[in-house]
Amino acid sequence: ARKGGLVVHTNIMEGTLNVHPGDTVEEGQVLVTGVTGSISSGARLEHAMGEIYARTEYELTGTMPLKTYSKEYTGREEKRYAVIIGEKRINLYFDGEDEFENCDKTVEEHRLRLPGGGTLPLVLITETYREYQRVETVRDAEECREILELSLYERLYRENDGGQVLAADFDMDVGEDSVTVTMRAECYEQIGKVLPMSDQEISEGLSEAEEEDPEQ
Repeated sequence: ARKGGLVVHTNIMEGTLNVHPGDTVEEGQVLVTGVTGSISSGARLEHAMGEIYARTEYELTGTMPLKTYSKEYTGREEKRYAVIIGEKRINLYFDGEDEFENCDKTVEEHRLRLPGGGTLPLVLITETYREYQRVETVRDAEECREILELSLYERLYRENDGGQVLAADFDMDVGEDSVTVTMRAECYEQIGKVLPMSDQEISEGLSEAEEEDPEQ
């Protein structure tokens, strides 16, 4: 079982079913074993194949800050130039403190070419710095709730591997700087996954199958 839950329906093609509708199973529990047979028929191994559908429960939480920051460009720019000759870089400006506290940096490279199409081992570097101010924006709590609920639904569908969502409830907690939404959901999904049996599990399974009374 890749997920614990209440077994609702089973569909077994090969192997021996270890659980039945109405059973509660835990994550990691063996649902269908590849060890089959009895004293009369003899124990044997086969590839277990089947589907186990169960009602499962999830509790997922997401948090979003109320405050966000965006860039507002001031229109001020600064350009710096440098050349690269071979593997050596020569700055054509004085090193010092940056003029802007907040800025974006873009770099352009221009390689010099000869009239015939050849290139010179000389590259001109242009660095452009654009100043911006950080602008604070406060989100509406209900807007955050809607975004978080949608995000939690998407996360739920990923975690339950496309299973059916039977019911979902949400709780919202608004703090000083953030909004937290908790989803509690009940789903109907296939919880089985295929894993190879260890040598110990095979040995123990064969022993148990050979000791079973076929009439029980």
